[in-house]
Amino acid sequence: MEEALLNGTMFGFAKVDISTPKCLKEEYADFPPIIKHADISIDDIGEHMKEYAYTTGQLKKSHKNLVSSYFGKEIMFSTPMICFLVKQGLKLIRIQKAIQYDEEQAIQYDEERPFEGFRDKVTQHRREGDTNPDLAMLADTYKLLGNTGYGKTLTNKEGHIDVYYYDTRQVTEASYSVYLKRAKLVKENSYEVPTPKNKIVLTLTIVVGLSVYNWTKIEMLEFFHDILPVNFNKSMYQCREEDTDSIHLAISSNDLLDAVKPECKEEFMQNIYPKWFVTWKENKQTPK
Repeated sequence: MEEALLNGTMFGFAKVDISTPKCLKEEYADFPPIIKHADISIDDIGEHMKEYAYTTGQLKKSHKNLVSSYFGKEIMFSTPMICFLVKQGLKLIRIQKAIQYDEEQAIQYDEERPFEGFRDKVTQHRREGDTNPDLAMLADTYKLLGNTGYGKTLTNKEGHIDVYYYDTRQVTEASYSVYLKRAKLVKENSYEVPTPKNKIVLTLTIVVGLSVYNWTKIEMLEFFHDILPVNFNKSMYQCREEDTDSIHLAISSNDLLDAVKPECKEEFMQNIYPKWFVTWKENKQTPK
């Protein structure tokens, strides 16, 4: 299975243990390659941020955060994501389980691009809102539609509950049920009672949301670890912060193009700059 997963003949998802070799940790220090949710306590952060947390009264309890890490344990990745990480030098320790999709069907969907029309419509209306303030509400609406188009597919329906409103007699009868966890008094003789659902039907296409987020992570990591080091000297830029869809960099020159390696400028202007750096004219932004 591991060979098929890594040579690209298997397409799907796998729950894996994966880690960054010690020899590569310094190289990935600015942007560790495993993006995951983790419980972070004050003991997990550096001295500078620990002092800041004490001063501001934060992290008194651990919180779940989206972080960049050197390892993933029992983490679900798409097969393209796993292949990318292994090519970057990470070590695939164990494959716990795998879900394989029909290769011919996957190729057919890739060629047909079933979501292309949806993507283009969302993009079009968001650009219209950037150029015409009167359409700002329409642009915000389509931004919401675009995000929920894939985000909704990752809804955890197993956490859904039913909420009932009972009087004193009804809540007394309900208290004999093992499913009753609490009853909140709303007003006199009226109680709000949340209970687990008797039946949950899992119908969401989680493969859509997982694929979108995995491809986004691949693009971000490719930009930071393949595009930037090849075209810029590392002494010329410093990562300040990153999110799942943006990276904020500080550069040591007045203009981005002045920081490009001389031997890379021709290739950079022809291929790299148009693909990775130029923003749409509608938002009137250029990289500086």
